[in-house]
Amino acid sequence: MPDYEWDETGGASWYQLKVNENGGGDVILGWYQVGVDVTCASSICTPNPGIILPNDVYDWTVQPWTGAYGSWYGTLTFTVNADVPELLYPAGTVTDSTPLYEWEETSGASWYQLQVDETGGSNVILGWYQVGVDVNCSGGTCSLDPNVFLLNDTYDWRVQPWTGTYGIWYGKFTFTVDAPIPPLLSPTNGSTVTVSTPNYQWQETGGASWYYLHVEDDYGNQVIGAWYQVGVDVTCSGGVCTLNPGIVLPDDSLCWWTVQPWLGYYGNWYDWFYFDTDLPGIFSLFTDHSNGWAAHSGSWNIEYNEYLTGRV
Repeated sequence: MPDYEWDETGGASWYQLKVNENGGGDVILGWYQVGVDVTCASSICTPNPGIILPNDVYDWTVQPWTGAYGSWYGTLTFTVNADVPELLYPAGTVTDSTPLYEWEETSGASWYQLQVDETGGSNVILGWYQVGVDVNCSGGTCSLDPNVFLLNDTYDWRVQPWTGTYGIWYGKFTFTVDAPIPPLLSPTNGSTVTVSTPNYQWQETGGASWYYLHVEDDYGNQVIGAWYQVGVDVTCSGGVCTLNPGIVLPDDSLCWWTVQPWLGYYGNWYDWFYFDTDLPGIFSLFTDHSNGWAAHSGSWNIEYNEYLTGRV
């Protein structure tokens, strides 16, 4: 917060202070009363607007009120280049989906606002956290665990202190979350499925109470897309989860599949697997005939067997 001083205008009871970013909009524009907000001594007046300015270049001037509007003082230009504490962690690549945030302490700060957003996207965390309650500060370093799950992606983050006034935002850090994702198990990648309603198996995500199974064909058409509850639809044992949704797959199709866990929040999608379907059908002597299942003269017989198939 810079100090502002100017020569006193005789008889002035108020002064309007105007501060704007050099070539930009006003950051301070308001009237301040002599003896209340403005102290004048030895013909020098000093206000206390209590407004912190980010590092930048500014123009400023004042206008007196003596029962009538006085002339604006000549504009002066100044540069704010204050030391700003730095962020510490996370930075680079992290493998924790709920990372701890650390930064250098701002003296006198009782609250900090944490902002985390997807790079080029929207906020995923934006909120105020109280020192001594949510934020621990010791030895000049503050740490916060907001316990907010982040999907594997790249993020920007920063903090802003509150010291009775809004402080300057810290410079942004960028980090990437690359947490390990459990693998799919079966149907295995690149395999051929010969049953119409196969089991789906994957490695368990700790704490997940639901899983979303997504199966689509090679054209992107959804074949299966639904949430299934652990202990009801999904059986998890020994770190492996198994589901049979009972939904028939199309024959002679390339299918892609994945799952997403729900842990009270959306977890990371598992990496895709694909498989082909080659389902059994009804066989007869006519199956490979050039005329197919057409009318034929003569006598013939057919041996009947029951097949499980998704098509007739």
